[in-house]
Order: sequence, then structure tokens, then C-alpha cells
Amino acid sequence: MNIHRPRADWRAGMGGEGVAVGRGGAGTGKDMEVELVNYQIWTQVRFRLDTKHGEYNDALYFSPEEFEKLETPNLEQQMQERADAWAAAVEEASKQIPPEPTREEMEAEIARLDESLARMTAEREEKLAALSAKIIDEPTVVIRGR
Repeated sequence: MNIHRPRADWRAGMGGEGVAVGRGGAGTGKDMEVELVNYQIWTQVRFRLDTKHGEYNDALYFSPEEFEKLETPNLEQQMQERADAWAAAVEEASKQIPPEPTREEMEAEIARLDESLARMTAEREEKLAALSAKIIDEPTVVIRGR
């Protein structure tokens, strides 16, 4: 779990520039300044949980007031609820995958496609014969001008 929470007096610049001071990247120990765009501060709790469907990555967001009241068991419960909802969605989606067709179904589909191909080939031959007869029966004279 990785918690990024601005610290210091972020309200100091409410009339003009807003600056929040937080910790740098994981393990760097460096302070960084972030210019605030809308003066709304949220605490982000990023987490990873292993599930039977693979690794689940997500984040929860809390206002400063919500985060102060938050207790660890409640946080862990929220993270588990998100992971469980994701796992349920994955399982539901996997139920919607149609089963593999049987040999008989595949043979019926092949026969249907062969019949369709034969019909389309016959139609094409008829149209080509009619077009050929028209070209042969009705000669066209083209006069090219300068």
C-alpha cells in the first residue's frame, strides 16, 4: 500500500498560489512541491491485492477529514470490497463466453458456408455471362477528339 498525502500548510496560498509539500517518490526521502490547480486535497491510497484472477491494482481517495477518521480495518475492508467487485465482474464476463461448438455444429456451419459460396458463385457467373453478352451484342464506338 502506498499512501501519498500532502503535508505542511497547503492553505497558506488560498488567495493566490497554492503549494502543497509532500514526500518524493517511493523511498527517495525528498520533499517536492506540487502546484495545486483547484485547492481540493485528496489522500490517495494505492494498493495491490492478489486474487485468483491475477493481481488487482487500484486506488482509494479520501478527503483530509475522511482520512483522519479512517481506521486500518475499515481501509482494508474497502480495499477488499473493491477487489471482490472486480473479481465478480471478471467471473460474470467469463460466463458470457459461449462454449466451443460441437463437431456437428461445426460441420453444419461448414455446409451452410459451402452452400452460400455455391449460390454466390452461380450468381456471379450469371452476371458475368449477361455482361459478356451485352458487350459482344452491343459494340461501342469511341470517337476521340483532339
